Amino acid sequence: MPSDLLRSEFAVDTTTAVDTTTVVDTTTVVEIRQRRDRLHRAIVALEESLMSSPADATIDLAIHGCIVTLQAVFDQHVCATEAPDGLLAETVEHAPRMVRAAERIRDDHREIATLLETALAAAPVRGAHLVSLLARLHRHRHLGADFVYEAYHVDLTGE
Repeated sequence: MPSDLLRSEFAVDTTTAVDTTTVVDTTTVVEIRQRRDRLHRAIVALEESLMSSPADATIDLAIHGCIVTLQAVFDQHVCATEAPDGLLAETVEHAPRMVRAAERIRDDHREIATLLETALAAAPVRGAHLVSLLARLHRHRHLGADFVYEAYHVDLTGE
């Protein structure tokens, strides 16, 4: 087995002593962490623009630009994660018990995409809708990290 693979061996059911091994390529982990980091940076940029000085056309334009960037980064994340050879399909193939969690992530992707579209349609964009969007994005990042940890015992948070 190549040395660039991380293994996580664990017994699924200790009464039957079944050994299940799931494998994730370290390149995949690096790519996931990079996408996760890009998403985090886009979220932080939006948060910082929202904390700027009071509403004016320049700030509203900056906020709109951050949402456009966030949407592009999120779309890339969804495409990579939901691709036929992406994280969700690969994980469910290696760990079928994760099928419900994978579907929850897909649902979350659709809901967040709708929130982003709504934010872009509104002008100027401020207030509770963006707070809700940001909270949802932070929860999604945790959901994804928990998904990977539960399937592969790999901590994406780096903690």
